[in-house]
Amino acid sequence: MDLLCEDKFVVEKFAGKGGWTYVLLPGIAPDSTNPFGWIQVRGFVNTYEIKQAKLMPFGKGMLFLPLKADIRKRLSVKEGDTVFVKLWKDNLALQMPQEILDCLQLESRHIQDRFYALSEAERRAFVNWIISARNDETRVRRIVEMMRKLERGEGFYFSKSSH
Repeated sequence: MDLLCEDKFVVEKFAGKGGWTYVLLPGIAPDSTNPFGWIQVRGFVNTYEIKQAKLMPFGKGMLFLPLKADIRKRLSVKEGDTVFVKLWKDNLALQMPQEILDCLQLESRHIQDRFYALSEAERRAFVNWIISARNDETRVRRIVEMMRKLERGEGFYFSKSSH
């Protein structure tokens, strides 16, 4: 894995109600091969382990790491605090859950080919969206929606009308 940063950063927050809390990471360039320049990372914020997180576009070629509420709560950090961040580019191969593989096998060869023709980022986005569901019913709905999008020639980040 490629080390992206290892330094102290100040916790910031976007203004307004519901504004995201984040750490701005200057010096890490967006990845032009991924939608919006996202970079999938893993690492640590202080002692909290980060897995499969995305660095998000901030503007002016900079990225930021969102600090979700559970991270802030566990570390007892808030806007203005300093945190130590160590991040690596997450180059781990996409792990396909068996239930998605099974559903793809039940579909036509055409649907399977469309799924595997998607970029790694698109396939990863579908998988992460499906496995992030809080219950089985939502996972099933998301798998069905993925199959419908593939049938229409769409990916996770684009629809047929956007081409």
